[in-house]
Amino acid sequence: MIGEKKAVQAKEGKLLPVLKKFVSKNTAEFSNIKGNLLSTTPKADMKVIMVTSSTQGEGKTMSSLSLAYTLANLSKDKVLLVDGSLKSPLIHKLFGLEPDPGLSDIIAGNINYSSAINSTDVDNLYIMPFGSKSANTVINTNYKNLEGIFGTLRNEYDYIIYDGRSILDSSDTTIIAKHFDGILMVIECEKVKWEVVQTAKTKLESAGGTIFSSILNKRKYYIPKFLYGLM
Repeated sequence: MIGEKKAVQAKEGKLLPVLKKFVSKNTAEFSNIKGNLLSTTPKADMKVIMVTSSTQGEGKTMSSLSLAYTLANLSKDKVLLVDGSLKSPLIHKLFGLEPDPGLSDIIAGNINYSSAINSTDVDNLYIMPFGSKSANTVINTNYKNLEGIFGTLRNEYDYIIYDGRSILDSSDTTIIAKHFDGILMVIECEKVKWEVVQTAKTKLESAGGTIFSSILNKRKYYIPKFLYGLM
């Protein structure tokens, strides 16, 4: 335990209007992800989910947000969206909040859980920012604490969506892969080669991670989009 746990007043985050409009359009597609969750394993066993990608820039953060929004808004599940991107945390910016306190501060033992969780203007959706950059060195040596953190939070939320780092740009993702019930991979179409995706997939599975689904992001449609649903 490092330092004394402090109680901090959490604030309400407000999702930027342009982003709310964007994720609302994604609800139909992301509702299929819940179907995958329920068909893969009983809901009680698939609650803590990491969203990741092979490389940076494939859209994993927006996919994390879209999935969390869909589960909270459409399915009325109580959802916690956690920012696990050490290099470039973004979740707090999408909701107009400060980056700390957050996950890194909990892992460092500086604050309690409630101080790092913010309500939002989206019913049933809560967010946990990444936290203080000063706690990064502590995180690097205390990732094993994630299991305990998720073990506590899973009793309070229907789903915990963790926006993780990309697989091939950081060793952190494979180190913590085993602490999640399932992993959702985001793949940018027509940019990332299948060999790269296969390498990333192998790394995750070798580290004990379970990939239950994938998202093909930024697709280009060469025939009218609605026809893809009929094929």
